[in-house]
Amino acid sequence: MYAETMEIEITMENILNLDVDAIVNPTNIHMMNKGGGLDGAIRQAAGAGLAEECRIIGGCPTGEARVTGGYQLKAKCVIHTVGPVYNGSPENAALLASCYRNCLKCAKNYHLKSIAFPPIATGSFGYPKREAAEIVFRTLDEWSRENPSEQIHIILTCFGDSESYGYYSRGISEIAEEPRESIDRTDEYFEYLNTLTPEQRKFRALHTPDSDPDLYNPFLFMKNPKK
Repeated sequence: MYAETMEIEITMENILNLDVDAIVNPTNIHMMNKGGGLDGAIRQAAGAGLAEECRIIGGCPTGEARVTGGYQLKAKCVIHTVGPVYNGSPENAALLASCYRNCLKCAKNYHLKSIAFPPIATGSFGYPKREAAEIVFRTLDEWSRENPSEQIHIILTCFGDSESYGYYSRGISEIAEEPRESIDRTDEYFEYLNTLTPEQRKFRALHTPDSDPDLYNPFLFMKNPKK
């Protein structure tokens, strides 16, 4: 069961537009890019300072993570991680889980309270998106239970990737079905839903009741999305 201090949200917004403490950059072991994919987009938006800092760091092994400044990005920091090139071996899952775990470790060490993840390794590295999504939620669950005092907001971004969004939505729904014995305000929640239009409803798993105690739902919470 996820710790109540972890909030998980999914969005199809561009990760570059998110106002968060850190965004995750899926890069390669050399931490160098010639302009392609999300890695290239992040570097272009951040400016030359990011590329220079990556050059100084010198690289990142598969499954690990490195932190740089955000430079011209909205995010304060960029957490770079290297996903596995998928070949179907059991090691793939362990390495992908390690990417998420080490990014969360960096967030904890640098006192970052909000972090946006794109799907890691599901692009040119070929990781199947359904399997990757299962690893994401399993790893978040394990990490939250191991770090119950760490309050953190996780945003899973799926810009231009409706397939991953669908798998993440299923994961959110499964979280929502977990019982919360200490709080049960479901009636208030459904009263709130009746005030919204369908367009205003957005899946979101909220595990921090203190942030919205009057409308906290122990199973599933929907809020007005940004348009």
